[in-house]
Amino acid sequence: NNLVVFSHIAEVKELAEELNKHIDYYENHFTDQNFKKAKGIQRAFFYGGGSELAGLPEYLSKKLHIKVEKGNPLINLVPSSKEAFGKSNKKISAFTVAIGLALREFKHD
Repeated sequence: NNLVVFSHIAEVKELAEELNKHIDYYENHFTDQNFKKAKGIQRAFFYGGGSELAGLPEYLSKKLHIKVEKGNPLINLVPSSKEAFGKSNKKISAFTVAIGLALREFKHD
């Protein structure tokens, strides 16, 4: 079981603890009324190569008490851009930084 394996890896436990500290800080110091009405942080997205580790989003979800999902860096790209990556989006999260950097100079008309 991946959840058991992750609980024995110090770096993953430390990641969960640090994320929990950041979530607690944000929820205790953010004053926007819309945020408070939404009852704080309820979901997080995990991007990058590390999100490919089987069971990591589930482990973090359990430890953080929020839904943690693997993000899709292609979600807001136009269909022709998505097609450049082919039909299989396996390991697409490894391209998250490259996609972000490519879009950095993109300007909307």
